[in-house]
Amino acid sequence: MSFDSKNLVIFTVATFLLIINTSFAYRLWDNVTTLTSDTGGIEAVAVDNDYVYFGGVNGTVNVVARNSTWNNVTVLTPTDMNVNSIAVDNDYVYIGCSDWNFYVVARNSTWNNVTNLTLTNGGSIYSIVPDNDVIYVGGYDSIVHVINKNTWNNYYNITVASDQIESIVIDEQYIYIGTRSSDKKVYVVAKNSTFDNIATISVASSSVLSIDVDDNYLYIGSALTDKKVYVVAKNIWTNITNLTVSTQAVRSVLVDNYYVYIGSDDYKTYVISKNSTWNNITTLTPAIGSSKSLAVDSDYLYIGSYDNNVYVVKTGDMISPNWSNNKTSPSSPASNSTAQAYQFNITWSDTTGLDTVLIEHNFTGSTTPHNTSFTGNNSNEYYFNTSSLAVGTYVWRSFANDTLGNQNLTNQWNYVVQTTTTTTIPATTTTTLSSSGGGGGGGGTTTQTNSYTASVSQATSTKPANVTLTKTKSDEIGIKEVIIEVNNSVNNIRITVTKLNSKPASVKHEISGKLYNYIEITKSNLQDSSIQRGKIMFQVNKTWINQNKIDKEKIVLNRYVSTGWEKLSTSKINEDNSYVYYEAETKGFSVFAITGEEIQVSTTTTTIGSVISTTTTVPNEVTTTTVSGGTTEGETSKYLIYIVAVVLIVIIGFFVIKKIY
Repeated sequence: MSFDSKNLVIFTVATFLLIINTSFAYRLWDNVTTLTSDTGGIEAVAVDNDYVYFGGVNGTVNVVARNSTWNNVTVLTPTDMNVNSIAVDNDYVYIGCSDWNFYVVARNSTWNNVTNLTLTNGGSIYSIVPDNDVIYVGGYDSIVHVINKNTWNNYYNITVASDQIESIVIDEQYIYIGTRSSDKKVYVVAKNSTFDNIATISVASSSVLSIDVDDNYLYIGSALTDKKVYVVAKNIWTNITNLTVSTQAVRSVLVDNYYVYIGSDDYKTYVISKNSTWNNITTLTPAIGSSKSLAVDSDYLYIGSYDNNVYVVKTGDMISPNWSNNKTSPSSPASNSTAQAYQFNITWSDTTGLDTVLIEHNFTGSTTPHNTSFTGNNSNEYYFNTSSLAVGTYVWRSFANDTLGNQNLTNQWNYVVQTTTTTTIPATTTTTLSSSGGGGGGGGTTTQTNSYTASVSQATSTKPANVTLTKTKSDEIGIKEVIIEVNNSVNNIRITVTKLNSKPASVKHEISGKLYNYIEITKSNLQDSSIQRGKIMFQVNKTWINQNKIDKEKIVLNRYVSTGWEKLSTSKINEDNSYVYYEAETKGFSVFAITGEEIQVSTTTTTIGSVISTTTTVPNEVTTTTVSGGTTEGETSKYLIYIVAVVLIVIIGFFVIKKIY
């Protein structure tokens, strides 16, 4: 391929991607479009997957397609008086008005008026909430009317309020009723056959104009003399904080997974993060009238204003990744020894998805910490492995950002490595000879064991028992370290690690896989009930791995129990020139076996035109052999022309479609 043809392809594709990106991409909090009406002021906004509904002073409801065209589908004209509330479900649009009626309109291509219901005691309707087979309707008469959605009859009246009802919201358990003026309370009513009043919340000092609810909190927006949003913990009904960003009456409160949205008479909409800080993320000021009504979906915030407009604003996640559960193995302070393995863990989570996770440390001995990638991760838990840390104090922390660019940084932690203080009982080597006698001679078998015993003066629930073998013993036995986490304080623990040169008589089952060696770990002064879990760091000689063609990613530690062998959760944590190091978790101690699986080799032959490619794949190694029949420059250029032609056709088609619509 010539230089010119390469650049032609690159330029064409880049141009196409740039056009697509600049044509469709909106930044967070951009005003995507403005929906205009002659309603005389927007009082109510609702949204579903297909449409945006908004109405106001002149009694009409505009239905606008929720797509790239935002075209007006129809205008509903149920009344010539104020539209105060709009709600929608899969079947109907519900419209509450100042003429004492609420209208039910079919949500289909006909948009026909199914029925309209008049409240018995009269008055404007300010809030409508559909819920399965019933509808809750509240307004001027201080009653929440429970309407059967199938028969449209008013079969129950909830009469807890003493003044007109401004707002109703629901969750799976309760109905929340916000009231005006002399009442200024929120009533929490059970969704049962008797609609019991569970709690009454009296935090506001003026009318409760708007409320909303999520899994944890109830949000109460109050009028001019108060100008606050009260955040109340559910079920204990305690006011945990007040949001005081508005300078005028809070007209509307709305929550989603990320934010609290506050619409105010000061013509602004405030966006508050839903976290422990409750900080004001941004303030939206597209309107030149009160932000009377808000609606939100997964993509947009809809701000209904008294200036006759609904502003469609791009919304989304601005929540930083969250970290938790930082831990180290072994825990600090740790003992140092040659080839000691260390692991540093942190758990990250995010609502939209993590993009980059890094660890910052000075484990190399540098005075200045530097960033590097983690060794790997198990789901959201990231781990970094290193070895042979010198005696000293180190620092580490972690950074993460998500796919939308939100960032977070953990605290910085110290990690101390000190000289080992384990009391070691000298290792013993035992040789047992057995022979058969009689006749003219005999034969015998020899079983040699190599042991290492250590004592730990005390272990607690926060300080595990840690036995680290010397390098010499690690090389001889194959075990580097044993860590035992306990449930309670235990004193004078004694741990013995023994390499067995043959299967012990107590083991009645054969092990599957290629055997490296048998190990026995015993304990004294430690009951099984006191063990929470154990970790065993072991090593496997690379010479054995290579000679037996073992896949080093498939080496495991097995533990023998009464029913046979069980494979333990094993992870590779490090390697050097001589050994590969692993860590396994166990719930108990007995006889163990280290085994591996042989490398699986696969060969693939691919023919493209006159080029034959043979690929042999071995884990961590790929060998490719290519035999060419002589693809010409002319053939390559011909394919490039086809590619460029297709891309150009797509670009031209894009502009034609855009011009039409």
